[in-house]
Amino acid sequence: MDITSVIMVCVFVAAGIGGALLLRYGLELPLWMAVVIGVPASWAVVMLAVYLLGKVRKNR
Repeated sequence: MDITSVIMVCVFVAAGIGGALLLRYGLELPLWMAVVIGVPASWAVVMLAVYLLGKVRKNR
């Protein structure tokens, strides 16, 4: 497992925790706090998808 894979797994786990917090407390949080949690979480999901697609294409 290379360092990029380790970093992506850590980012995805952190995004999952942030997404779970957002789902649980989303209506109770102020808007700015929801944005602070939601933007990195959505960015991490997009980056993970790009990384996995790149890995799949490299293996072909």
